[in-house]
Amino acid sequence: MRTRLRTFFTLCAIAVFLTSCAPVEIRRIRSVDPKPFLDILRDRSRMAGAFSTTMRMNFTEDGRHFSGKAYLLVSQPQHFRLEIPGILGSTLLLMVGDGKDVWAYYPRDGAAYRTSAHGMALSPYLPFPFPLDPAWIPFLVTGSLPPDFDYSGAMAYELDSGGIELYLDVRDWGSWQYIFGPGPVPYPIELSARVRGGTITVVNSREAPYLPIRFRFRSDTATLKATLEDSRILENAPPGAFLRPIPPNIPVHDLETDQ
Repeated sequence: MRTRLRTFFTLCAIAVFLTSCAPVEIRRIRSVDPKPFLDILRDRSRMAGAFSTTMRMNFTEDGRHFSGKAYLLVSQPQHFRLEIPGILGSTLLLMVGDGKDVWAYYPRDGAAYRTSAHGMALSPYLPFPFPLDPAWIPFLVTGSLPPDFDYSGAMAYELDSGGIELYLDVRDWGSWQYIFGPGPVPYPIELSARVRGGTITVVNSREAPYLPIRFRFRSDTATLKATLEDSRILENAPPGAFLRPIPPNIPVHDLETDQ
């Protein structure tokens, strides 16, 4: 009995110790003015002017699984191009958004879809879920804020690590948390967001210009993970990158009007 009690109290002590050793980044010391950190994120939106990366993706959900490579190009305002290559130089999926419309085209199947840039109707027709409306992709992947970003509250805290936590309550979307690394010039190292359907985490490199290196979306039923490689800031996006990618002879299923 004494041995069991001793083991029990030892386990309790270990549990208390582990709880007290929570990640240092989330230990708040005091409140600070959030405006300088909002300005840093808005300034990073210039990165979304032209940004390209290669993503190694892995998606799992009940009954579905996708693992492969994808090429992503983003540009303001709300433009993006996502290409998933197939075998022998073919293309499995080509998805393009021009800020007004989003097209998804499967060349091998001859299937094409269209939806609004701020619509969520495309997700069921993709090999992985889209946790936010497509117009958010350029800013989400670069960890920046649009100039007209709409939030109902902003709070910032100095952390025990020397970093800063910026907390935003985003109207109609949920809570967003940015962690800035310590130093004379703060830089964003992580974004965590609670959005409709799950949570998103974007982790940046800790070396300038602090480009994103990992992405994760998790819901109750699905997980999408991506490692970002060969990320580059471009002076300009290639001409024609965000034009409608669907050949004229391919019928388009309009998800806004077709029933």
